[in-house]
Amino acid sequence: MHSACLSPPLVQAQKEGAADKYEFKGVTDRPGAIYRVNELVGFEFTLSNNGKPVGDGEVACFISNDGQSLYDGRKVISNGRVILSAQMREPGFLRCTVTYVLKDGSELMGVTFT
Repeated sequence: MHSACLSPPLVQAQKEGAADKYEFKGVTDRPGAIYRVNELVGFEFTLSNNGKPVGDGEVACFISNDGQSLYDGRKVISNGRVILSAQMREPGFLRCTVTYVLKDGSELMGVTFT
């Protein structure tokens, strides 16, 4: 599994192979990623290979609020893009993890948080 984490709201992961260079980026829907309780938080992830969006597929997604699961499921990635959202029910930090399985069976993970 390959993953990387930068300061919020931008997160980026990369994996380079013989002919492929995957790039996974995640952002929140507002600069600074600061939200109030009961506000909807949006997450957007983009996945590219050699600079071009990855075609349609599925990603595993997990969103938590300070470790408590808010969403655990799968979403369709279309034209290299997937959008998720969750609501902060109490003060804390939301973490969104998205995992894409590559053709060789390895995983590429993107993570972003508030």
